[in-house]
Amino acid sequence: MNSIAQLNGNISYDERESVEAVQHLFQEFLETFTDEHGEKYYHGEAQRMFDNKRSTMYVSVHHLFKEHIELMEPLIAHFHRYEQAVRKAVQNFLYAYHPEYAKQKIFNVAFSNPYELENIRSLRTGKLGRLTAIRGTVTKTTEVRPELVIGKFTCSVCGADCGLIDQQFKFTMPKMCLSKACTNRVDFELNKEESLYVDWQKLKVQE
Repeated sequence: MNSIAQLNGNISYDERESVEAVQHLFQEFLETFTDEHGEKYYHGEAQRMFDNKRSTMYVSVHHLFKEHIELMEPLIAHFHRYEQAVRKAVQNFLYAYHPEYAKQKIFNVAFSNPYELENIRSLRTGKLGRLTAIRGTVTKTTEVRPELVIGKFTCSVCGADCGLIDQQFKFTMPKMCLSKACTNRVDFELNKEESLYVDWQKLKVQE
């Protein structure tokens, strides 16, 4: 499931398989891409992330275009679908070199050197979910605040561990207690110390 024909276009495909294919290809790209000096560039980027305690990996669009052009269209056209796969690929890649560090972080990817920059006024609903680069001036910022991305929950009725729940654009609790002896579906407590957060900030941008 690694070819561009299977990932793109109007061909029907199993969404789960396509997500797994993107994750595999992106991780392969990070592991194998070499720069003009013959160095494995993203091995160095992984070390820089560890040294500076960064959770964001910077990936050049030009590098992707050179080595894995089959990833470009799905990532640009359906980034909302493949974002988690890309982040998981980065975590797996980091885990091979710094396992303890990788276990403690939620990783993000920032794509640099885009081929096209759009004006803010050109943004329409058709751009929702796409990977889009815009040009503008930041005129206002909010304070950096923590945002919950993975919540660890406990059943308030029986005390059972209800596992880790991905937060998808809103506060999301377990649908039901995992204990077979408990019927609780509504009352859960967030374990803040064992949940995972990322820094969040709102920017106001104008042309």
